[in-house]
Amino acid sequence: MAQLHNIIGAILRDIAQSRVTSDLFSRKVSQYYEQDSLLRLFPVPRSEIRSVELELKFCISEIAIDPDRNEERDAKISQIFERYSESITEEILLKLRGSSTIQQIAEWIDLINSLDTLQMRNDIKIKLLSFFEEKSSTFLTVTSENDSINIEFNEEIVKDGIAEIINTLIYSRADIQSLTAKYSDKRLLTSVKTYVTNGCREQIESMNKELEFLEFAQEFKVEVDITSDKIQAMPETAISSIKIISDIKNYTWSQVEEKDGKIIRRLVPE
Repeated sequence: MAQLHNIIGAILRDIAQSRVTSDLFSRKVSQYYEQDSLLRLFPVPRSEIRSVELELKFCISEIAIDPDRNEERDAKISQIFERYSESITEEILLKLRGSSTIQQIAEWIDLINSLDTLQMRNDIKIKLLSFFEEKSSTFLTVTSENDSINIEFNEEIVKDGIAEIINTLIYSRADIQSLTAKYSDKRLLTSVKTYVTNGCREQIESMNKELEFLEFAQEFKVEVDITSDKIQAMPETAISSIKIISDIKNYTWSQVEEKDGKIIRRLVPE
């Protein structure tokens, strides 16, 4: 038995591969045309598949929960990561202004206002999203048992990861270091870090609760038989069919010059 999506994928793959095989043949033939003075006057033959339509008949053998298919779950988690990357960025820039006491230091507020730019917001958000996506295996564990899905979320790892991002993008800046050293007697940087950390902790706790109560639908695998002997042995009512219509899209390599003068190659549709 095989899974239905694997069979359809293999068919589509082979359709694309048939075009590759045809192009390889045309490449070989073109060399003969180039070497022959007469053939050189004729176009090189090339077969082009524009579309394919076929009908696949199969019998469903089993439909069961597939523990390895988590597309819906991963998509929902990614949406939460993206949303909290934005909200945590807002919280960081808000809390950087500090408590009411810290806000009385005009130099500090002016500096934070100058840092609060679209570029800085994007830098923080991108770093946060990269951390959530790339390091999720270290702080998020999702397991399924029977019909239930359990989520374990390590808030401390997330807090430390966010703190490292803030330290890299903000606290370690020369202008921040210079100004906070000037007000070291007021424990300026320590106070701000505490204020920002508390704000981020609230965001992390909120994200934890949202993940905890997130509903996931179990994803299924469809096992099918497609061999002729199996199909013939089944009554007509047990046989299913699906029509596959595939359009073949062609892409060519194109050179593009970036702003910095760097030349890159991209695949673009014909």
